Amino acid sequence: MGVIGVGYEGLTIEQFCDLLVANDVSVVVDVRLNALSRKRGFSKNGLRTALAQAEIEYLHRPVLGNPRDNRDGFAVPGSRVGDAARARYRDSLATPEAIEAITEIVALGSTSRVAVMCFERDQHECHRELVVATVEGRQAELLESTRL
Repeated sequence: MGVIGVGYEGLTIEQFCDLLVANDVSVVVDVRLNALSRKRGFSKNGLRTALAQAEIEYLHRPVLGNPRDNRDGFAVPGSRVGDAARARYRDSLATPEAIEAITEIVALGSTSRVAVMCFERDQHECHRELVVATVEGRQAELLESTRL
């Protein structure tokens, strides 16, 4: 159970599926704004098919995607541009639609191993780092609220 982040940069679809299986992932949540890729097998339908063959559920949640004009800042973490990009993305996570998607991931992660997926290999250079952190924060809040 739980939630991890994973990127497919540098992997074939077969390697990606093998990585997920090795990590006991049963659900992949694609947080790309547009589930398109120039890499064979990573566009929405091909990815869904490959994951289904590995017995992994596929969900696309574009509401958690990062707008194209905000992506470059994530490549320079710790810079003023990077901080601004992260702040803008954090704001997008506060919308009702994003909150609903985060709540869904939290619920899935309570019963399954969930991989939050995007392209970048290094999670520190990708918006999925903030998605995973937000999910983990919500999980911690829920755990705290259930303690006596």
